[in-house]
Amino acid sequence: MALSLAAASSSSSPPTTRYDVFISFRGEDTRNGFTSHLHAALLRNQIHTFIDYRIPKGGVVWNELVEAIRDSKLFVVILSENYASSSWCLRELVEIMECKKKNEQVIVIPVFYKIEPTRVRKQSGSYRRAFDEHERSSNRKHVQQWRTALTEASDLSGFTCNHHRHEAQLIDEIVEAIFPNLNYNCYRDELRSPFISNRNYTSVKSLLKFKLEKILVIGIWDDVADSQIATDLIQLLCNCLNSGSRIILTTRDRNVLSSGGVEAIHEDIHGVESMIVDMNEITIDPRIIIIALRKMPKLRLLALRGNINLDLEWNIVFVKDFQLSNDLRYIEWNKCPLKFLPSICWPQKLVQLSMRGSNIKKLWDTKQMLPSLEMIDLGRCKDLIECPNLTGATNLKKISFYGCENLQDVHPSIFSLSKIEDIYLDYCKKLKRLYSDYCSPSLSYLWTIGCSNLEEFSIPMIGDHSKSLYLSSSALSEESSTIMHLKNLTTFGINISYSIEKLPQNFARTIALMDPIKHEDDTCIILSRILPTPVFLSLKRLSFEHCKSLSKLPDNIHVLQSLQELSLESCHAITSLPESIKNLQKLIQLFIDDCKMLQYVPPLPPSIIYFAARNCKSLKTISSLTSEPPKTHWASFKFYNCTKLDDDAYEAVLKDLKSRIELAASNECSNISFYYLPSKESILNDWFPHYYSTETSITVEVPPDHKISSCLVVCMLFSQFQSRDFSNKHLTFRCECYLEKGCNEWEWIATSGKTVHLTDHTFSVNQFEMISDHMILWYDGEYSNKIMEAIKERKRGTTCNPILKFEFYAHQPEDNEEVVIKGCGIRWMHVNDEEEINPDVIDEGEIIPDVIIDEGHEYDHLELEDLQRTGKRVDVHCCALDIVNWFKRLLWWRTETKEEI
Repeated sequence: MALSLAAASSSSSPPTTRYDVFISFRGEDTRNGFTSHLHAALLRNQIHTFIDYRIPKGGVVWNELVEAIRDSKLFVVILSENYASSSWCLRELVEIMECKKKNEQVIVIPVFYKIEPTRVRKQSGSYRRAFDEHERSSNRKHVQQWRTALTEASDLSGFTCNHHRHEAQLIDEIVEAIFPNLNYNCYRDELRSPFISNRNYTSVKSLLKFKLEKILVIGIWDDVADSQIATDLIQLLCNCLNSGSRIILTTRDRNVLSSGGVEAIHEDIHGVESMIVDMNEITIDPRIIIIALRKMPKLRLLALRGNINLDLEWNIVFVKDFQLSNDLRYIEWNKCPLKFLPSICWPQKLVQLSMRGSNIKKLWDTKQMLPSLEMIDLGRCKDLIECPNLTGATNLKKISFYGCENLQDVHPSIFSLSKIEDIYLDYCKKLKRLYSDYCSPSLSYLWTIGCSNLEEFSIPMIGDHSKSLYLSSSALSEESSTIMHLKNLTTFGINISYSIEKLPQNFARTIALMDPIKHEDDTCIILSRILPTPVFLSLKRLSFEHCKSLSKLPDNIHVLQSLQELSLESCHAITSLPESIKNLQKLIQLFIDDCKMLQYVPPLPPSIIYFAARNCKSLKTISSLTSEPPKTHWASFKFYNCTKLDDDAYEAVLKDLKSRIELAASNECSNISFYYLPSKESILNDWFPHYYSTETSITVEVPPDHKISSCLVVCMLFSQFQSRDFSNKHLTFRCECYLEKGCNEWEWIATSGKTVHLTDHTFSVNQFEMISDHMILWYDGEYSNKIMEAIKERKRGTTCNPILKFEFYAHQPEDNEEVVIKGCGIRWMHVNDEEEINPDVIDEGEIIPDVIIDEGHEYDHLELEDLQRTGKRVDVHCCALDIVNWFKRLLWWRTETKEEI
C-alpha cells in the first residue's frame, strides 16, 4: 500500500507557483524603509518573494511584472500616501485583483502605511488629488478600473501602520499572517504541536530532511491519541508531494509498518511535556486519553478544554485508571464532568489547578501534600459542597469559590495557611458560617459578596496586613467583633445599616455600601445618621453602586471633608444630587453612570477633575460644572448617551473649558482637558463657526499672529456605534497636525489624542452602545504650543500665512474596528479675552481669506471658477488684496520648489 502511494506521488505532482509573495508598493514612499525591512523578514523566514528590483535586465518590464503576478501565491499591497499617484502601482493592483477573482485561493493582504483605510476606501485626501490628476491625463480611460481595484483591496482584512505603532512588531505580525497560507512551508519550528516535545519533534523532523532525492515513507507507531503528531506533520507537508516528498502513516499495529515498506519508524512519546486537548473535537473513546497520559512521565502542562459527557461507567474508568505525571505544574480542566476526583497522590510539583464550572462535589477525600501549589480556581462549581483540608498546600496564595452556590462548609485551614493572600467566596448562597481560631497575617483579600445566608463571621484578621474585606449582602446582624480592630483597609464592603456607626475612625479608605437587607428605615434617613460618625470622617472613597433603594443623597453629605471619590453608578432611583455636594472641597472624581432617572446636576466643587455621567438618559440640566473657577487646569467630563442635555449644559462645558485654559496660562503650564458629549448641530455651529469640516480632515490658513493665541481647541464628531463583543469597551482617537512646506508637501508637527474607557464597569457583561452621534471637545496645551512654535518658525522665512492641515482618526483598539468620523473642527481661543478670532473681520485694511472647507480638501489652491463649480460651502472675498495674497503664496511655493516663474 505504501509503495503504491509512493508511485502515484512520483508520477503526478501538483502545480506550483514561482513566488510565495509578491509585494506591490510605491517606491518613493517605502522602498528604503518599511518595504525593505518587510522583504528582509520574508527572506529570513525562507519565503520566496518577488519585488520590483528582481526584474531581469533587458526584459520587457510590464510583461515581466504580469508574469510574476500570475506566478505568485500571495500578495502584500502596501498602500501609502502616494500609492494612487503612480499609474504603475494602480495597473499592478488591477492585475492582482483580477488574479484573486479568477482564483479564490489567491490571498491579498493590504497594509495601510501611515494612512487610514477610510482614505483609501473613499479615495479622499491625497488619493482624491491623485485621481483628479489621472482624470486630466491620458490615463483617464483607466481611472474607474483603478478606483474599483482600490476599493476592493481596501475592503480586505489587513494591517494598519501609523505613527504610534512599532514597525518591527507589525512586520512580524504580517509574516505570521502569511505563513498559514503557504502550505508547503514545512519546517517552521513555531508550528510544533503542543503534543510533541522538543526531542520528539526534532527526531521526526530529522527523518523528514534526509534522502531528499527520493520519496520517504515514515511510520509513527503508538496509541491513537498520539495521531495528533501525524496530523500536525501532515498539515505541514500538504501540497508537497513531489520529488523528495514524505508520506506519514500512523498505526497501533507495528506489523502494518514493518510489512508495508516503511523506511523509518518513530515511536517515542515519553518526552511529551505539554498536552492541550479540545474535548469538543474528540471523536474517539475519551478513555484513550487516560491511557496516553500514563505514558507521558515528563508531562508538565495538561489542559482539557471543552465539554464532554461521561456516563457512570466512564466516570468509574476515569477515577480508577487516572494517573498523572509527577512533573505536572499546571492542570486545567474547566467544565470537568466528573463528580469526584480520583483518590490518587496528586503531583507534588503542581503549581496551579483550574477547574471552573466543573461538576465535582469535592476535590479529594484524603489529605494531599502539595507543597508547590499556589492557586486553586473552583469558580462556578455549582455542585461543590465542601472545601477539603488544605494544610498540605503550604504555598497556597489564592483560592476561588466564586459562585459555588451549594458550598456549605469551608475548612478553617485555608485561613491559617502561611502564604494565603486572596480568598473569594462570593455568591456561595448556602454558606452559613466562616470561622477559624487563627488567621494568617498574609491574608489580604477576603470577599463574601452575595453570601445571603452567612450568619457567622469569626475570622480574627490581622489589622496591619488586611487590604480588602467584603461582607456585603450577607445575613450578618452586627459587625463581627473580630474586625473592629482593623485599620486602613483598602476597601470595606457592607450593607447600609445603623450598625456601621460602631466602626472606628480610619477603619477603611474606601467603603462600598449596598442596599439594606432589613430596610429598618428609608435608606436616605439611615445615611444621614451614619455619615457624621467616625468611620466616615477620614474616608477617601465612597461607593453606592447598584443601590436600588437610594432615591437621594442626604443633605449632610458635605460632612465628608476627606472624600476624594464618590460613585453612584446604577443607582436608578436618584433624580437629583444635593446642592451641598459643592462643599466637598477635596472631591476629585464623581461617577453617576447609569443613573437613568437623574435629571439635574448642581454645581460641583472646584476640585473636580473627573466626572462620568454615561447613560444618564434623563439628565437635562447642568447649571455649571463647578461652583467656583476650577482649581486644576486639566479635566475629563463624560456625557455619553446623555441625549436630553439642554443648551445651558453645553454652555457650562464651554465655560469650564475656558476657565481651565485660563488657569493653565496664568500658571504657565500645559494642560489637557477632554469633554465627551452627544452632538448637537446648533452647538457645533455656535462653537465652530469658521473652521469646521464634514470630512475627517480640515485645512486652514492661519490668521496673522497678532490675532491668535496659543489656545487651540479641537473637536471631532463621530457616529453612533456598538462594541462588537463584551471586551470591546475602549475608544482611541487622535488629531494629527501638519504644516504645509510647499505645493502638496506637508510636515508633521504634533499629535494629540487618547484611549478612553467607554465604560468603567470592568466586569460588565453588556456590550457598549453609543446610541447617537457624539463629539469630543478637547484642549491639549503641549499640542497647541508645538503648533504655535511651528507657525512662528515658518513666519520667520516668509510673509505668507502658514497653512495647517488637521487629520482626525478614531477606532476601537480591541479589534481595530474603525469608528466613522462625521466631522471635525478647530477653534482659536483667547486667554482672558471674550473676543475670539473671526476670519471674516477686516482689520487695518487687510483681509484674512476665509478657508471654510466642508470636504477637507485644499480648495484655496483652485481658481474662483473651480470653487464655484464644486458647489462647496467656501466663501471667497474677491478683491485686489486677496489676489495679491494668493500671488505672494504662489511666489513662495515656486521659490521653495525651485521652479521658474
